Amino acid sequence: MKIDSKHPHFTSFVIAKDDILDEIHLREYFIFIFFSGLIFAMILYNLILYFSTRDRLYLHYIVYVIGAYSLIFFMHGYLPLLTDKLALQTPFFITLSVQIELIGLVLFTNLFLNLKENESKLYKINIILLFITMLSLFSIPFAKELKILGPIFLIFLFLTLLYSGYRRYKKGFQSALYYLLATGFALMSFIIYMIMLNGKLLEYGLISYNLPVFGLSWDVIVLSLALAHRIKLLQQENIEKERMLLLNSRQNSIGELTGNVAHQWRQPLSELGAIFAKIEAKLKYATINKDELLASIDKSTKIFKNLSNTIDTFQGFFQHKRNDTLFNVYDELKKTIDFIKDSMDNNNIKITYLYDKEAFLKGNSNEFSQVILNIILNAKDMLIEKNIQDPLILINLQRYEYGFKIIINDNGGGIKIKPIEKIFDSYVTDKQNGTGIGLFIAKTIITQKFNGEIEAYNDKDGAIFEIKFNTKDSISCGFDT
Repeated sequence: MKIDSKHPHFTSFVIAKDDILDEIHLREYFIFIFFSGLIFAMILYNLILYFSTRDRLYLHYIVYVIGAYSLIFFMHGYLPLLTDKLALQTPFFITLSVQIELIGLVLFTNLFLNLKENESKLYKINIILLFITMLSLFSIPFAKELKILGPIFLIFLFLTLLYSGYRRYKKGFQSALYYLLATGFALMSFIIYMIMLNGKLLEYGLISYNLPVFGLSWDVIVLSLALAHRIKLLQQENIEKERMLLLNSRQNSIGELTGNVAHQWRQPLSELGAIFAKIEAKLKYATINKDELLASIDKSTKIFKNLSNTIDTFQGFFQHKRNDTLFNVYDELKKTIDFIKDSMDNNNIKITYLYDKEAFLKGNSNEFSQVILNIILNAKDMLIEKNIQDPLILINLQRYEYGFKIIINDNGGGIKIKPIEKIFDSYVTDKQNGTGIGLFIAKTIITQKFNGEIEAYNDKDGAIFEIKFNTKDSISCGFDT
């Protein structure tokens, strides 16, 4: 004989054989065990993401999921399965779980929707409502007349969170749609479940009993998709950011190299002026002969050719190349050094280039030259800033066990930033008035475009930058044998 009530606020019981009782409980346990596996998998996944990115959003998400899962666990009366001693404390654990869930949900919402920057008023309202709701829920055991306030503030908080998602979605934040679909359904399932517990709207059954389980499962899955979508957006944003940093770095280099072009043109133009003045004077007084005129023209032609070569070199250095090609590393290094040699001479900086053999690399030669230029200019600035006596920059192209490497060192006293690896972070610089993007761009190009390695360290004289290309792992580079 089976006697059961329609609603759980009446005492329901089953009189039946053990196998029938087991079948009834087995269905509920199976759903909850499957649900628990899903929750723990999502928690583990987001923990990995948190420790790899240190993004607090994943931590807030984990707190929210743990709180919601604990709430369902205690509301379904599973605590006695662990221990009978704390069974009477179930109402306390339910209240505590609600607090944890709300803290995680509000912090997650504010950060995921970026409310602090885009909706500062809603951000503050969410925090205030969270505080008031938690206070009202904790006060219930001590002031029974305030019992109605907890659910009221809770509903207001839920509505405000959903409105926050709606506002951000209307303003073009597409990921907010995931939030609305996930959190809206989960909150609705909890509300319907609470109404059912009070004997209204729904009759008690397997589906209605597990509404919070289904709601949170949906929430976890859709929010995970939202976080994945956010990662994709951040990756696109980082790509655009790196592109802009590269552009800024190239503009800085253009300024430096334009000065070199001006310097390289100044002397030849002065020489041309002197030649034309001499020709003009001799023509006035008819003292010039044919051989002198031809010699002057020949000399002028050579000067013009040199000026043209300077412009071609400058144009080639910054010309955008879409396709990767196999280029001679030795030639690119020499071209870069030759182009800034006058600037180095003007500052009495000696630059020396040593090499074992000609090396070849597949990729964008201009991006490679940009790396070398950034490192050399960084060393030059440090030597000038510190007023080093007999300043020196040494560049060495050499073979090593797994391929070839380029070593660039100076006698500028070394890098003061600790740990020294931070020198490659964006907007970190060891120079006064520096932008801190040159070395960040250098590492980005070497590691992402050429699959190489770059590291910095100090010796007794100064800083050393070592760039390695592994020829055994890739056919993109090698030595001319």
